[in-house]
Amino acid sequence: MADIETDVLIVGTGPAGSATAALLSSYGVANMIVNRYRWLSNTPRAHITNQRTMEVLRDLGPEVEAEAMMHASPQELMGENVFCESLAGEEIGRMKSWGVHPLSKAEHLLSSPCFMNDLPQTFMEPILFKSACARGTQARMSTEYVSHVQDADGVTTTCHDRLSGKDFTVRSKFLVGADGGNSLVAEHLGLPLEGKMGVGGSMNILFRADLSKYVAHRPSVLYWVMQPGADVGGIGMGLVRMVRPWD
Repeated sequence: MADIETDVLIVGTGPAGSATAALLSSYGVANMIVNRYRWLSNTPRAHITNQRTMEVLRDLGPEVEAEAMMHASPQELMGENVFCESLAGEEIGRMKSWGVHPLSKAEHLLSSPCFMNDLPQTFMEPILFKSACARGTQARMSTEYVSHVQDADGVTTTCHDRLSGKDFTVRSKFLVGADGGNSLVAEHLGLPLEGKMGVGGSMNILFRADLSKYVAHRPSVLYWVMQPGADVGGIGMGLVRMVRPWD
């Protein structure tokens, strides 16, 4: 006999997992979501939010879409991809992106009532997670997926409570592995993630500084810093990404 029973167990509280939980709860499907960490994303991570994603948020309710837009940088501030030798140095060029070109913008306006925006994962995750829990999702933080066994009637999953140090089992009709690119659920299912690894190196540094005088006149969310002749990381470019305009 399992310790907990539910219809769907979701491993991972990122955008995919929390959105799945929120949508299932909206349709009255009992579900439980677990996260091995004590809270949600603490770094910006994914941020370009397209129209189709915003349509999903609208389906969750106008208040969900409105809250996302309140925290997002609007499409007009997403601007162009800027290529430069440094933020304060010579500009090499700009490429119109994110639907700011008049022809692209017209297509965007005709395609959907929702607007593309820039919403870092640190803002998106709490909106989706809160929506899921408010609709009935049972959530457990500091709870780690260990393994699962599937049979003809459902799935029995073993989880580890990182606070008490004890294991417990969850019985569900379905198990959703929303635990990222290094998914342990996918590994246990024998579902390899295909692709070439190690194609380039990267290091992420999160900092806060007022950069308005360098970028406000040329709005963008991505500033590609190029040093001619450099091949660092296999691409020879660094990237200054806007998290908030313009800090």
